[in-house]
Amino acid sequence: MRAARRWALRPRPGNQKQTAQAIQAVQKKAEDLFDQIRRQTYDQVDAFVQTLADLRTLRGEVISLQDLPYTQPELIEALDEQAKTSGESLANDCISFLLRDDALLPYQKRITAAAEQIETIETAVAAKDLTTDFNAIGAELELLIEIVSNLPIDDATQTTRIIEQISGLFTHLNQHKASIKQRLQQLQGSEAAAEFGVQIKLLDQSMINYLDLADTPEKCDTYLTRLMVQLEELEGKFAEIDEFVGQLAEKREEVFAALEQRKNSLVEARNNRTTALASAAERILNGIQQRSLRFKDAVEINGFFASDLLISKVRDIIDNLKELDDSNKANSIQTQLKT
Repeated sequence: MRAARRWALRPRPGNQKQTAQAIQAVQKKAEDLFDQIRRQTYDQVDAFVQTLADLRTLRGEVISLQDLPYTQPELIEALDEQAKTSGESLANDCISFLLRDDALLPYQKRITAAAEQIETIETAVAAKDLTTDFNAIGAELELLIEIVSNLPIDDATQTTRIIEQISGLFTHLNQHKASIKQRLQQLQGSEAAAEFGVQIKLLDQSMINYLDLADTPEKCDTYLTRLMVQLEELEGKFAEIDEFVGQLAEKREEVFAALEQRKNSLVEARNNRTTALASAAERILNGIQQRSLRFKDAVEINGFFASDLLISKVRDIIDNLKELDDSNKANSIQTQLKT
């Protein structure tokens, strides 16, 4: 037990190494960021926003090092203090910059440039890409508001002025986002209508082709299943457009009716064919029975059944009935022939 306790109190090289690597990584990141702050020229607001956001992230990572085993409190405290000092200095510079009349001009230019593309958009994909650009600008403005809210601004009128300028940009941004949304809906509607028309034509051609190929009732069932699968895929793709859903429902009924009618006509033709074959077999069997009565011995009977064309014809009829899936008539005629 004592040996176990002594072992538990010993340092664990693995934990020490991992902590040292984590501290080294954060220290390297901090030094790179501090060096960037010293070298960078802050002549645009997004540079302030990005750097202040990076400093906030860095301080979070530095503070998290305190929870590691075998950490280095003094080094961590020094890094945090340096990050805090850099953040305060940069925040004061940011306040002064934001009070300039042209501070938010880059955002205004980006919004205007994106807005000019709305009327020239010709595809829904391009509209979605432009929407992504608008959303990116909005995300940056939201981050800017969050940072401004945490800046040490003593004069409330200055805070109000900055927030009002950002709010004005948001107003323009949201107006253009509404326009691009409307444009996107128009493009999606026209593109969907064109695609739907093509898909319906393809479905119609498939149905015509299947009707031509369906020469048995079983094939009718197979092709009907295939067409129904195509319809289900279209219904899933255009489920949000009520007009298309109604047209697909009508098309479903049309497809079902066409294949079912084809199947019924084939079944009727098959039944007529099997009935005609069975009647022909009956007539031939009657003739065979009459002829067999004239035979005087087994040799003549066996010779007749082995080589006569009428017997071959009956056997052909039996095979035809089996091919037409009418086993009842085929078995009945087979029995009469054996009898």
